[in-house]
Amino acid sequence: MHTLKTKYAELKVPLSINDIIDSHKGKTAIVIANGPSTKSFLSKIKQLATQKDKYCVFVCGTADELFANIGIDMFKEIQPDFWIIANSIQRVENYYDKFNRLGECNGTLAFAIGVDQSINLEKLLNINYFCYNRASPLVSEEEVPLIQSYVQKYTKYSKAYGAGHTVALHMVGFAILSGCKKIFISGVDLDYKTGYFDGKSKNPDSFAHWKDEILMDFKVLSDSAKNIGVEVINLPITSPLTSVMKTFPELS
Repeated sequence: MHTLKTKYAELKVPLSINDIIDSHKGKTAIVIANGPSTKSFLSKIKQLATQKDKYCVFVCGTADELFANIGIDMFKEIQPDFWIIANSIQRVENYYDKFNRLGECNGTLAFAIGVDQSINLEKLLNINYFCYNRASPLVSEEEVPLIQSYVQKYTKYSKAYGAGHTVALHMVGFAILSGCKKIFISGVDLDYKTGYFDGKSKNPDSFAHWKDEILMDFKVLSDSAKNIGVEVINLPITSPLTSVMKTFPELS
């Protein structure tokens, strides 16, 4: 680990898991997944997200583009504390200029090992970043423990969540590890046919094959959090998460 001076701040890159654990202890997490049900909560999210003494915000994937499509500058108006990446499209070598805007809000980029193979990460990224293992064939768990194992150890729960067929699972995992005492989730709709919260973007993929497994993993995460006194709350009543965790459609 070393210190890198940027035009925004002096930042340590890359981060270790110890930099993540309890880094936002006692705060309320707002986990913003990209499904259309997030749209109903955007006004309240914008109101609360910049209150950094109380809230910790998690975004994922192409959230920056989705926000831009509806006239919101994610880095100024949402100010994410964590941007979680688990897809092979947003490679650092092609996306670093957008990732580096996290420096404007002192956010952290977390991306899965095996998703990005750029060899000059430290030359391209002028921000805090963390490389996590979600079950990469490129490294053994002995070399880099799974993010799932870190969550299980942190919560002292009897089991770990699974492979993580949606990045939203890892967002909740990072929220738990960050020490948040309450975690609100929006936009986990698990149906790409309904699009994204910008009302424009589409995706031909399907969650159908993984849906039951994903829901079980969310239940494991919710129960893991409960084991250490952390409450995980699904916001939209239309989300399939209503079947596995507490749902309350009011962000506070």
